[in-house]
Amino acid sequence: MLYAIRKHPIAFVHALSWIGLGACMAYVMYAESAGGYAQALYADACVILAVVCMALIPLTVLVGILLKLVRKQLPSEKREKSFLHMAAKHFESTRPGFWPYFGLGILAAVLPLLALCSVVLVGDQAAAVLLAAIGITIWLCFFVSAWPESRLLKVRDTADRFRISTESSPSLWDELLRQGDVHGIPEALWQGRRDHLYNMLLRAGAIDERSTVAGHRFSPAAAAGHIGVEPGKVKDEPVVWIPLRAQLSTTDAKSSAVIRELFVYSLDRIADLRYESTADMMPEDYPHSSRELRLVPDEDAFLRKCRSGLRLVAPTAEETEGDTLHLGCMLQLEGARVVEVKWDQFEDLSPEADRECFLSPEEAQTLYRLLMEDACGYLIHDLTYLEDRKQIALEVWTETEENSGKPVANEAKPFVMDDGLDYLLLIAYDSLKWHWLAERQRTY
Repeated sequence: MLYAIRKHPIAFVHALSWIGLGACMAYVMYAESAGGYAQALYADACVILAVVCMALIPLTVLVGILLKLVRKQLPSEKREKSFLHMAAKHFESTRPGFWPYFGLGILAAVLPLLALCSVVLVGDQAAAVLLAAIGITIWLCFFVSAWPESRLLKVRDTADRFRISTESSPSLWDELLRQGDVHGIPEALWQGRRDHLYNMLLRAGAIDERSTVAGHRFSPAAAAGHIGVEPGKVKDEPVVWIPLRAQLSTTDAKSSAVIRELFVYSLDRIADLRYESTADMMPEDYPHSSRELRLVPDEDAFLRKCRSGLRLVAPTAEETEGDTLHLGCMLQLEGARVVEVKWDQFEDLSPEADRECFLSPEEAQTLYRLLMEDACGYLIHDLTYLEDRKQIALEVWTETEENSGKPVANEAKPFVMDDGLDYLLLIAYDSLKWHWLAERQRTY
């Protein structure tokens, strides 16, 4: 309540004027019906108060408009203010005890209608009830709009709650990439979003009231250059980076998603720009292609579903015979479908292999779906052509949470049998074709 009054003082006075006008009118009308105006003890005071309230109603509107004109915000400032307001509302909607917010919003919408319908119950005083209802409705609208940030912003000065290091080096960027889930806010937006971030982490249970949050300040362009992203793809501006892996490991998924929305940059997404030239290309965009050439992709290869089957995209790939290294490659499998998924013991690829080493069809489809949805980190260690059966065998290592850039989905855990994290995907296809951008001789 106090936060709403501080945030909207003119609206509070405006709403109070409507309520006061309605109350004065109700008192005077009641006094006249009870024993006459002359018998009312505070009739004159009520009339004076009603006149004051009637004057304040247009006056507060005028003052509000003038203040908006004087304090005219830039479009970027308006967008940022609106963004923070919606972020607070979105986050608080994921927390318990938010139902009164919706109840008050509904009440604000129906209160004037209820006042109009009350004419049967209150008779001559219906006009007074309507005026008071208008005032309450106006105040409820502003109160409801301020509610999320009022609930969220318990700690308002968080400047000393963040320990921001200005050190930047290739070893730091490598370490942050290894940790994963590192996100950044431009320094121009940092001061405004800092309080929201800290309080969201606090409300989500990721930190306590005595905690400090560590961060780093460096340019994303500098980190991108070290990672191998082409210059110009990332802005060169000061950015505050916060590693969220430790904080969000124990919070619920909905709250974590809203917290990440406060950030503009993601170090993982910047790293993914290394593959943008190949991941976003269509097969016809590659200048070279062949159905006969046999290539083996590197460990940075990744799988993507396409309309006709499956694509395996890699920054580089080697020929099975020779020392030629192809830069930017795509294997397109028409009519691709997972036949089986084998766990460990990859030497025997025959259909008669020990069936205990195969996942059930349901498990195989679920693991394949998780890989397609990029729900867990993985490396493609090897690719074997089984041309007589029109299959390829992909040896995939699903990374553990410690080694992956993203946490392994809970749904994938049942597939980790004993201490094995390797799987062999036997994928059938109707036809395959390699596409590539360029080639060069490997130098040793």
